[in-house]
Amino acid sequence: MREPFIAMFKAGEFDFYVINIHSIYGESVSERREEAKKLAGVYAVVQSQDDENDVLLMGDFNLGPEDSGFQSLKAIPNMIHVNGDIPTSIKDRLYDNIWFQAHFTREFTGTYGIIKFDEKLFGNNDKKASLTISDHRPLWAVFNTSVDDD
Repeated sequence: MREPFIAMFKAGEFDFYVINIHSIYGESVSERREEAKKLAGVYAVVQSQDDENDVLLMGDFNLGPEDSGFQSLKAIPNMIHVNGDIPTSIKDRLYDNIWFQAHFTREFTGTYGIIKFDEKLFGNNDKKASLTISDHRPLWAVFNTSVDDD
């Protein structure tokens, strides 16, 4: 429903593509799954653009990473997702993740986290946090930018 935003970045020696998405929430889980099933194809198209294999697929997927809709994405060799265990929404959902192929994106240090602004700034007032900022918490990850691995 919402087309992904795709851009290439370079930070130090780390060059990479980012596919940022906000998947449909829709009327049912089946609508979300249909969209998730198309992500492997989007990933493959971006990766085939040139010799750059570092591709980060990130955003609000409106499904947890273990959902069956991600079966084709998980079938891509060495595909992993950062943050499958910390709730990224103030409603304790795991909707926000970063996916990439571990054997290509070796720059990932293994460090990541969630900024729980709803707790720190709004004292767990979920309604106020949601209306003022968002119902999703920012997800971050650390990548080594000092070495070019490709």
